[in-house]
Amino acid sequence: AGAAVPPAAAPALLASTPAAAAPEAILSELYLGNGGNAFSLVESDGGVTWQLVRRVRFAEREPGYHAARLATYRDRGVRATEDPAVLFGRLTAAFDRVPPLSGLPGRSEQVLLRWSAGGDVEPVADPRRAAAMAERLERRWLAFTGCDAAPGAESERRTREGAVLAAAAAAAP
Repeated sequence: AGAAVPPAAAPALLASTPAAAAPEAILSELYLGNGGNAFSLVESDGGVTWQLVRRVRFAEREPGYHAARLATYRDRGVRATEDPAVLFGRLTAAFDRVPPLSGLPGRSEQVLLRWSAGGDVEPVADPRRAAAMAERLERRWLAFTGCDAAPGAESERRTREGAVLAAAAAAAP
């Protein structure tokens, strides 16, 4: 009551931000897809927006993935070809064994995209820019995570460290 209604669309992250306050780059991540993870780095350079998209595999694609995903929602009328818990359990187990950023050896791909001010997007073959952005993507991601270790190994390490700390705390006078 009495409050101003915000606009329906959020402002663009890079275009509407004053240059001095604009972020250097925006990193996004999507984990545990159908056997793969995706990473994206978006940068603005003189009115052109560049995006590097890296897709890595941690497992083979599961043919029944989308039906299983839809079957987990109520009232979708979709029947999974396999128990979703089994299929997602298999993917989670594979995810836990593979470093999330690098993925399985030889099973990654990346594409460099150029976004126009009008919203058009096109893939660009610029190996030098793609390599530089890939390096910045990795550096930014590693700044948050510390290392590209398999999540299961990291979880096991933290569990062991937690047990050691708990034992030390219990033994302290």
